Amino acid sequence: MLAGIHQDVPHIVVYVFCPASQLQALGNALAGSFDALSSGRMLVHLIPESSLLYASRVCFSRPSPLDVTALAVYNGLLRKVKRTTLRKMYTAQPDEKRAIQFPATTIARHPTPKVEFGLDWPPKNTDVMDPVAYLHVAYALTSEWLVTACIDQLGESHTQRVWSTKQGEKACTLEALVAKIWAFAWKFARRARKEWRIVVARWGVCPLPEIEAWQSLMKLCSALPLTISFSLLCIDSRPWQETLPNKEDWRRPPNPTSPEGHAHMVDATGTSYGICLGERFEISTSSMTIPQEVLISSAPACLELLDSSEPPKDWLRPLYTALLMQAPSDGSFTPSYNFDQPASTMTTTRVHLLYYTSLDTSRVFGSRAKFMLSLLRNYQELALLSREKWGRPVGSDILPWHLAAVVLMERVLSIH
Repeated sequence: MLAGIHQDVPHIVVYVFCPASQLQALGNALAGSFDALSSGRMLVHLIPESSLLYASRVCFSRPSPLDVTALAVYNGLLRKVKRTTLRKMYTAQPDEKRAIQFPATTIARHPTPKVEFGLDWPPKNTDVMDPVAYLHVAYALTSEWLVTACIDQLGESHTQRVWSTKQGEKACTLEALVAKIWAFAWKFARRARKEWRIVVARWGVCPLPEIEAWQSLMKLCSALPLTISFSLLCIDSRPWQETLPNKEDWRRPPNPTSPEGHAHMVDATGTSYGICLGERFEISTSSMTIPQEVLISSAPACLELLDSSEPPKDWLRPLYTALLMQAPSDGSFTPSYNFDQPASTMTTTRVHLLYYTSLDTSRVFGSRAKFMLSLLRNYQELALLSREKWGRPVGSDILPWHLAAVVLMERVLSIH
């Protein structure tokens, strides 16, 4: 089999289907028979035959084990890349090669990248094609666990981590937990020398002491020679109710009026909307102040409850608020606020900008609206990438990978 394959082919993967009861025995036999396995070029992967029948028994939105296995094997293969040199120091100098991981699916780079060169010393970055990039960090904090996930702007690399919130019998302070998250994110950022735009997103409403802990940490980091910008967000997924017309003749694409006010993103499975709210809305840092059953019933009841209730003392006013909304079907809809019409629920995620600072860098985001729209667009790209790689988890279609990973880890750890 190897004789008919060209030597330039870096890897050969052979999938062998067999009954689940024979996996171990067949694996031991193959490991002792193939001498090519030791070279690293040929890989034999055993798959239970039940994977072939998986697609006919479950929903199409769930990836089959065969697809998941093939993607996992492909993503784990390393390719050798030769470094290009203008001239060798001496004739017998060997070519420098490195093994680099090439994911099967990533987010496409901008078709016309802006190449930038600088004379700063020490250099701020060594990547002239993508000098500035987002680094997304998400975390969720419970009474027992701190879960964190991190991914770069193009989805080429990601990682996750879980810590206990207790040291022995005592609970960790907020400052200690925030320092753990920052050390985790900075270790990931040091893999590439870029001017990172580090965006930390807290799943759930962020209390005021937690925001102050991040501010104190960034003041300490301002004394260090770091060329980064830092943003703190909180992701609020508490239920809202939007009404959409379900008649076929009402379906029409939106008519944008301000390019900086909102964005319209369409993929094959639905329509997403990024909306930047022009006003600063107050949010509660405690649990939901409006009961969910009242919130879902009707708008007049919500307005009456808001007029008659005293605002809580723990209200917080973010610097900016944006909405990431996803329509429940594959068409483009225009929202309707007529409560007499049949409605279908949209998935809504509110993104609140709580804090922003820039450390030793001349690059700025521009207006907050441009920054939030750019962030929402990248969130949508990472959500589509996550769906393409790992299928469509229930209830997380609109979430990018790092937020969906945090939600999933939090749910798993909450099961006792």
